[in-house]
Amino acid sequence: MVRDCILVLVLTVCVAGAATAQAGPVHYRSGLVTYVQKEREISLSLVPGGTFDVDSVRHGPGATLAYAPGGERGATPTFYLHFWTSGGSPFIGALEVRGGQGGNAYFDAAESRCTLVITRLDAQVVEGSGACTGPFEGGGAPIATFRFAARQ
Repeated sequence: MVRDCILVLVLTVCVAGAATAQAGPVHYRSGLVTYVQKEREISLSLVPGGTFDVDSVRHGPGATLAYAPGGERGATPTFYLHFWTSGGSPFIGALEVRGGQGGNAYFDAAESRCTLVITRLDAQVVEGSGACTGPFEGGGAPIATFRFAARQ
């Protein structure tokens, strides 16, 4: 009987350890965003290293993505998106354009009104789109619409 208890305890520890090992972020390598700001459509490539992550303590799966010309770090303009899901609904943590034709624009949760639709979100691919109205911080024109994708 004691042997069964020890075996159950060891199996529980092994399963918990395996789940923890898989919980880290997965990095995306390629992708594209197309957004409209100040009535101009702009397309940028993913800066490799965008992540998919699951934080089961605070919320569900989400992604952090950055896009720039040629996918190069430090190039401008840049488009940055960070979101997570909770109860199946997506929430924007950050949405911004830096150095764009319409100026710098930063999502403001109190004033910017954005919808975000995620069509796929897993370790291999994230895809979605969004639309915004209302003012953005930074003095730039709002990001009217956007479509994005990132792949491993």
